[in-house]
Amino acid sequence: MGDSLAEPKVDLHTHSIFSDGKLTPEQLLEEAQWAALSAIALTDHDNTDGLARAIAAGNERSIEVISGVELSCVHDNKEVHLLGLLIEPNEKMSVEMKKMRDNRESRMQLMLDKLEAMNIHITMDELPLSETNSLGRPHLARVMVKKGYVKNISEAFEHYIGDEGPGYVAKERWSISEGLELIHKAKGISFLAHPGASGLVDYIDEFVRLGMMGVEVYYAKHSPELEKRLVEKCAEQNLLVCGGSDYHSAEAGPSLGIPFISYDILKKIKKRKDELWPVS
Repeated sequence: MGDSLAEPKVDLHTHSIFSDGKLTPEQLLEEAQWAALSAIALTDHDNTDGLARAIAAGNERSIEVISGVELSCVHDNKEVHLLGLLIEPNEKMSVEMKKMRDNRESRMQLMLDKLEAMNIHITMDELPLSETNSLGRPHLARVMVKKGYVKNISEAFEHYIGDEGPGYVAKERWSISEGLELIHKAKGISFLAHPGASGLVDYIDEFVRLGMMGVEVYYAKHSPELEKRLVEKCAEQNLLVCGGSDYHSAEAGPSLGIPFISYDILKKIKKRKDELWPVS
C-alpha cells in the first residue's frame, strides 16, 4: 500500500512479553506513538492476558488498541496461525489457551534435550522468562545468541530450531475448525496470518469453507505480486483483508508500522463485526 503522512495508519499484528515479544504492553504502546500509529492490535500467541494493560496504555497515549490474538493451529501437518481481531475474550477461550501454554514447558525441555545431543548446553533455568512466564522459541534463540552458539536469532532458527530444524519439537495446536470456533465464539473476525510466508496460499479456499473471514494480505515478507493476487482472491470471495508488522522486537523482523496499513482497512473489519454481532 502507498504510504501517506496525512492518512492514519494502523498495525494489526504485534506481540508483547505475554507471548514471544520483548516489550511490555506499555513499551509497545510507547513504540506505537513513536511510529505515529492511530491504532494497534495486540495479537499475542495463544494469550490475551496483556490486552487490559495495552488498552490502558493506549488510552494514556490516545492510541486505539484492538483486542486480538494469534492462535497456533495445524492442518495437513503444517503450522497455521489464525489472527482474531476485535475479539471479546470469554472463559472458554481463556481456559483453552491456558491449556496450550501449559504444554509449552514440556515441549521446551524436549527441544533442550535435542540441542544437548548437538553439544548446545542450555538449561531451563537459563531461559529468560518474563514476568508473564511465557515460553517460546524466540526465548531459546536469544540464549543461544548470548552463549555464542549462533550469531543471531535468524541463525538459531535457520540451523537449529526452525520448523525443519534438528532441534525442533512440534507444539500442541488446535485444528483450523477449533481455532476458528474459538475466535468466532469470542465475537472476533478471523484471518489467515501471513499465508505467503507460511506457504499456505493454496489453502485459502479450504479455510474459507470452514468459516474463515479474511486474509492477512499486507505483510513484510509478501511480494507486491503476491499482495495483488491475495487482494484479488479476497475480492472474489468477499473476504476481509488486514495487515501488520508481526512486530516482536527492534532486533528481529520489520519495524512497528511496516508495511503501511490504512485505517480504512480497520473500518471495514469493524463494519463486518457490527453486521455479525450488532450491539443491542
